[in-house]
Amino acid sequence: MLARLGQVLCVAALVASAPACAAEVWDCTYRTVPNATQKANISGSVKFEIDGKTMDMLMTVGNSVPNERDRRRYQVLENNDVAIVAARPTVFNFPSRPVIGAAIVTINKANGELNIGSVDAGRDGQGEGMTGVCKLNSAAPNSKPATNL
Repeated sequence: MLARLGQVLCVAALVASAPACAAEVWDCTYRTVPNATQKANISGSVKFEIDGKTMDMLMTVGNSVPNERDRRRYQVLENNDVAIVAARPTVFNFPSRPVIGAAIVTINKANGELNIGSVDAGRDGQGEGMTGVCKLNSAAPNSKPATNL
């Protein structure tokens, strides 16, 4: 009985000390889609790190250096062989008006197509949009290439 307990504790110690799997990483370029509130066409790069049910987005505009304070966390709704779909809710209760909305990110794993869109109830449903292209960062541990569909 004590020998069995020792084996279980040994296995638990090995599992606890093993390094965690690294996130799936996608490197992307984007451009904004002009609309009523965003007239200019802005471009830049964005990195997505997916780890389980969370996805972190770190964006740069033009040639600027990414700022860790600009990291945004999304909830992964779907991550399979076909695509990644993630959402980030926004709710602020400002004195002038509440801001209620969401941002959605989709990445097509077959062709790398990136779409980012948002809706904002405070602006009659109008939000921002971005399109772009992503590439799986195969140098990142635990990143798997997309399967051809």
